[in-house]
Amino acid sequence: MRFILALLLLLTLCGQCPAAMPSPELSPEERAWLAEHRDSLLLSFDRSFPPLEFEKPDGEFAGLSADIIARIEEFLGITFRKQGVPWTEILQGLQNGSTALAPVIVNTAERSEYTYFTRPYARIPHVIVTSRHIKGVLTLDDLDGMRVAVVRGYASAGMVHDAAQGRFNVVEVETIREGLRDVSFGVVDAFVENLAVAAWYIDQEKLPNLRVAGSLEATQELSIGVSRHYPLLASSVNKALDFISESEKKDLVDRWLQFPTFFPDKQTLDALKLAALFTAIILLVLAGVAWVLSRKLRRKIQELKRTEFALTEQVDRFRLALETTQAGFWENYPSEGREIHSQEWYAMLGYSPRVVTGGVEDWTKLIHPDDRERALGAFSAYIDEGGRGMYEAEYRLRAEDGSWRWILGKGRAVSWNDEGRPTRIIGLNLDVQKSKEAQVEMQRAQALNKALLEQTTQFIGLLDLKGNLLVANRTSIKWAKAKPEEVLGKPFWDGPWWPDKKKAESFLLNLIEQVKKGQTMRSEVVHVDTEDKETYIDFTMSPFRDENGQVVNFIVEGRDISMLKKKQIEIAESEKRFRTIFENAPYSMSINRFPDGKYMDANTAFLNKMGISKTELISLSPKEIGALPVEHQEEIFMSLRGSRNIHNLETRVQRPNGNTGHLLYSGGLITLDGKDCILSMTVDITELKEAQEALRRSKEMFSRLFQLSPDIITLARKENGVLLEVNETFTRTTGYSRDEALGKSTLAMNIFASPERRTDFVEALLRDGQVENFEFDMRHRDGHILRCSTSARFMSVDDTPCILAITRDITHVRAMQESMIQSEKMLSLGGIAAGIAHEINNPLGIVLQAAQTITLRTRADFPKNIEAAARIGTDLDQVDRYLKERKIDVFIRDIQGAAVRAAEIIRHMLDFSRRSESRRSVCDIGTILENSLRLASSDYDLKKNYDFKSIKIVKDLPEGLPCLHCTETEIEQVLLNLLRNAAQAMAEAKPPVSDPCISIRVRALGTGLRIDIADNGPGISPENRKRIFEPFFTTKIAGAGTGLGLSVSYFIITKGHGGAMYVTAPPEGGTMFSIELPGPAESVKSEPHA
Repeated sequence: MRFILALLLLLTLCGQCPAAMPSPELSPEERAWLAEHRDSLLLSFDRSFPPLEFEKPDGEFAGLSADIIARIEEFLGITFRKQGVPWTEILQGLQNGSTALAPVIVNTAERSEYTYFTRPYARIPHVIVTSRHIKGVLTLDDLDGMRVAVVRGYASAGMVHDAAQGRFNVVEVETIREGLRDVSFGVVDAFVENLAVAAWYIDQEKLPNLRVAGSLEATQELSIGVSRHYPLLASSVNKALDFISESEKKDLVDRWLQFPTFFPDKQTLDALKLAALFTAIILLVLAGVAWVLSRKLRRKIQELKRTEFALTEQVDRFRLALETTQAGFWENYPSEGREIHSQEWYAMLGYSPRVVTGGVEDWTKLIHPDDRERALGAFSAYIDEGGRGMYEAEYRLRAEDGSWRWILGKGRAVSWNDEGRPTRIIGLNLDVQKSKEAQVEMQRAQALNKALLEQTTQFIGLLDLKGNLLVANRTSIKWAKAKPEEVLGKPFWDGPWWPDKKKAESFLLNLIEQVKKGQTMRSEVVHVDTEDKETYIDFTMSPFRDENGQVVNFIVEGRDISMLKKKQIEIAESEKRFRTIFENAPYSMSINRFPDGKYMDANTAFLNKMGISKTELISLSPKEIGALPVEHQEEIFMSLRGSRNIHNLETRVQRPNGNTGHLLYSGGLITLDGKDCILSMTVDITELKEAQEALRRSKEMFSRLFQLSPDIITLARKENGVLLEVNETFTRTTGYSRDEALGKSTLAMNIFASPERRTDFVEALLRDGQVENFEFDMRHRDGHILRCSTSARFMSVDDTPCILAITRDITHVRAMQESMIQSEKMLSLGGIAAGIAHEINNPLGIVLQAAQTITLRTRADFPKNIEAAARIGTDLDQVDRYLKERKIDVFIRDIQGAAVRAAEIIRHMLDFSRRSESRRSVCDIGTILENSLRLASSDYDLKKNYDFKSIKIVKDLPEGLPCLHCTETEIEQVLLNLLRNAAQAMAEAKPPVSDPCISIRVRALGTGLRIDIADNGPGISPENRKRIFEPFFTTKIAGAGTGLGLSVSYFIITKGHGGAMYVTAPPEGGTMFSIELPGPAESVKSEPHA
């Protein structure tokens, strides 16, 4: 033992002694070249290819290749400049010599054309990575119909492409991370890459649903690549790599790469041999030396204690890991039908933590019904297959709150019976709910992004930093009439989108330089095809940044704006033609601003005729310049406000010499610079008017008048009524185009709404030879009816007997006449009401006075009546009994009541027939309402059987309501009438309203007010609501109402105060009267003059 310690100390001291660093034997040329380029050689590595090569967060070059290169730098005495770039740029750098060395590269025939390769320093198997739902061991021959991802430019990509032969679809991705994520989220089915890098990323990205499904026959042999621009560097690196011992290489490889193996390695075998040797020695020593046995036994006990402590510590760490990852441990004993679940197994589902030993049904009953058969089948299959390998299944379990959570169950058999069937299986349940949800959301987002990309009508593509096209959507490929493989991976300017490749290259490279700086560039590009057809493209190039904010790609977008460009050109040409016609027209033309009429422009003919300059014109209006009579100017503005164009409005102007000139005015609305304007044209027809009588039969004038007439003019064949010609007014009025009308009769087109009226028209025309102002209903093409008046007569056109008919649309005229008649009726009714009231009022007073006198003089308690009865010897009590027996007292009360009602009618009629002469003042609506409610509450009429005090009143009057400019007593009268009507309606309802209620709500309406008075009574039928404001209309029983209360109220609100009054039926039932009154300023405007 002392000898061994001494030997170790000697070796340690020797290792600390300085010694010369050994180096490979280099030629003088190699040493001189290395000395010259000691610090200028560029090494390019893939920053995202761990653990072989990658870039740490601080930018340091790391990985297996970094350790190899460090040893080579020591041997050669040089230091490489290191940069992390995408793999495609590394290959380009080796080609053009900008990159001297690539530390990790696989030798291929294509790369050997521009790269020297060292001997391989590591061999890594290629594997196939799939999701866990794809079972079994796979090879490339098992991937038929699948989508297989590879990294673009990697050696594995070429190998997979060669093996595909159309049997499966090869999808190229940019990075290994992207490929593994696509497999995890179901975008592709498999991913091929070397085992070391794939395992690294699976661990880093936390992708538990991936597995290694198989390996390829070929391994990836990693070499160092040197550009063929540096042959002396290549030979020097080769010698330095050979100078590294195999054991050191193995140590470096083992440090970074850990591969699973099914056989013990050499070190394990050596350890086993050494253990066997020690065992033999111990057995020999134990046979002869008892004290050695005792010493070894004590040492073994100590080791067992340390092992027990380590095991306990591992169990604690295992339990902590279970709690942290929310995983549940379980044990299953198939032969016993027994299963043990840990506390975490239940806690992850929200159940109270507990350790339970029970049957399989304890967990199978928690499985989702849709997953139960599949989950149990997988578990049974694992047992039936002998429990070899790993059991794995995904299914949903019911949580304590009733929700379902996705669980990944993993287990392994640890003991078997003599028949090879597993007797004990241990495993974990992992909660993968969040990853499932994230996976579903990611798949949905990717599907949506892909759909948006492929279904958009714009051209979208992705370029690398060199301008090569990496991705192009379906629209751009289809527009170019190309196949994806013909354009992808090639310079963008070589694509069919660019007819002139050299110009396109210069243009795009210039844009790339700008976009590299973070700018977004936009330009209009013209594409001319082989048939000289021009296509205008709105082209945009913008930067695409990685998570570090660095520009890694360029997004290109294109939008076909040929139609827009064509429209712009057409508009420009149209404006040019308009300007030419406008300026050179022989007629006076002008453009005025709408609606104030200020001049904006005028042509030369107009300026010459008016004798002013364009500068002077701009500040004038038609009224100031006198271009048209004032009355026609107003007519023109009224028509244009109604969106009606004016065609040849004939007007007259007074010439400076006193003569009258005749003009035809035509005008319409146009839009200039987004503003409404009036385009006007005036034609001097003075000479034409003077010769009109002589030339009125001319065909040209007849055609002009025929087409421009505001009335419908039709020319039909007398024989069968077929239309030979119609004017534009016909097409506008009837809805039929000229082509649709010609060749058909009015009977065939159902122009006459009533066939009988057409028969009457034809008979009158045949009988008298002409018809004047024949009125009929015309049916429009869409079915609505117009009221028209037509005049017709026979005439000959080109020796053909024809019917010339002129028809005028009088729909609006008739409506206006009916409105005027109704207004006259109402005015007449007011006068009649006043006369009737004055005539009846005096005799009615006599009747009422007589009835009151009779009542007074038949009372038995009146002193004068007692004296008169005593003088004539009559008993007043007997007279009273006689009157009651004969019901004369009832007749007298009826006479008195009828007289009172008649007086009320007369008062309402007088109110209706004259406006109030009361002075208006500023009033508070709250005060008016309180007065009206107070008056209503004091009205208790036993005969009508309603008591206003028993009604619930709900008032809703917010603060800050505006005041009214009104006659207070009139508004009180209206409100009191509405309150009484509501109370009476609820009292007379059958059955009566149990909880009568009147709601009063007041709201501001601009500067005025809106008053809503609603009740919960029986309501008013739709038919009665239409007539509710008509004078003398009432729904009450005879003698209970005059029918003038609401009509007088309506008169007070609308005519007296310029407001509005209407009735509605709320959805909850009852009736609501609404009154809208204007504010003080508007009320003053509407106040009638004395």
